[in-house]
Formats: sequence, C-alpha cells, structure tokens
Amino acid sequence: MTKLTNFILRGLASMLAFLVPAAAAVNDSSLQSALDDYVSGLRTGRLIDLQRLFLPGGQFCSLSDDADANVTCQTFAEVLDDWIATPDPSASGRIVHLYMTLPSMAAVTYELHFGGMQYIDQLLLYRTADGWQVVAKTTKAS
Repeated sequence: MTKLTNFILRGLASMLAFLVPAAAAVNDSSLQSALDDYVSGLRTGRLIDLQRLFLPGGQFCSLSDDADANVTCQTFAEVLDDWIATPDPSASGRIVHLYMTLPSMAAVTYELHFGGMQYIDQLLLYRTADGWQVVAKTTKAS
C-alpha cells in the first residue's frame, strides 16, 4: 500500500472509532423512549410525561435571535406548565446528534417541531435508576 492509502485508512479508522459510541448509543431504546415521552407530553399536554423526564430543579435556557440579548434561564419546574398549556397533536422530534459521555450521561442535539415552530435543543441527560432525566436544556427557535 502507498503512504497515501495508509494515511486514508488510518483516518477512516479514527473517524469510525469516534462514530461507534454514538451509533451504539442511538440504539439505546430507553433514551429514545425518554425523548418520545418528551414529544408525547407536548402533543397531549400531559404534565406527568414531562415531569418524569425533566429534573424539576434542572435548567432551561432560551437563546434569542438578538445577539445583544441575554440568555434567559429558568428551572424546569417554572416552565413545564407553560409548555403544556397549548398541546400540539402534530409535535414531533428527532435526534440530530447523540454523544454518550458515559453509560449514564448523554448529550443530545434534538430537533423539535412544536406549536408551528422548529427548535434546536441541546439536552444534557443523566440515567437514574428510574430512567433518563434531562438536567439541562438550551433551545433556540430556528
């Protein structure tokens, strides 16, 4: 093999090594189920679905389009009632990117369609004995 071929193969192997943990994590049905509960709660307005997933003292931050505006942050306990006030039966979401830090920690970029808007969420999740919980969410309407 030529040096170029070796270089390319080593580069591909490195990229695959990076992708394998994420690909394996996507198959984590409990994580996917938790995110399905997120969308289900928004579709139906069932607060209990969201309370199971979002840690009450966890942090919710919203970014605005205004570069000079501050980031607005609240706890999940302060915002969940507002999220379910107007259920959206057509709400949907999908994982854009998933990174498993440890078997019990995940960072997810999630595309959410809700209330006629599209949001990009950055979710930090932690696996407890009761399942996955979101400890932090930063979102921006796109």
